[in-house]
Amino acid sequence: MKLQDLGFDQWFEAHAAGLLPEGGGIARVSAVDRGSCLIRNESGEVPAELKGRLSFTIECPVDLPCVGDWVAAQYHDNGTAAVIHGVFPRKTFLRRKAAGANVDFQMIA
Repeated sequence: MKLQDLGFDQWFEAHAAGLLPEGGGIARVSAVDRGSCLIRNESGEVPAELKGRLSFTIECPVDLPCVGDWVAAQYHDNGTAAVIHGVFPRKTFLRRKAAGANVDFQMIA
C-alpha cells in the first residue's frame, strides 16, 4: 500500500520539509490509546510512542496526534517499533467541547 492510498498528497508533501528526522519516514496514525499510537506506513502497522521532546512541547490535548494525522517517525528494532518526532499540520479536523467547566476541546478524528 502506498502513502497516496492512505490520503497523502502534495499538500502534506509540502509540509514534510523540516519534520522528517534523518532516516525517518512518514506514517498515518491509525489508533491512539493513552499516549501510545499505532501508525501505518507502506509496510504495515507499527506501534509508536511520542518522542520525549515532542511530549514536553505539547501545550494542550488538541496538539497530540489523533487518528488520521500524518506524522514523521523514526523506526527502530528492524521496523517493528517507532518514535513520533512530529505531527504534520491538519487540513481538516473534527473536535468537540471537552467535559467540564473549562472551555477546551477534544479531538475526535
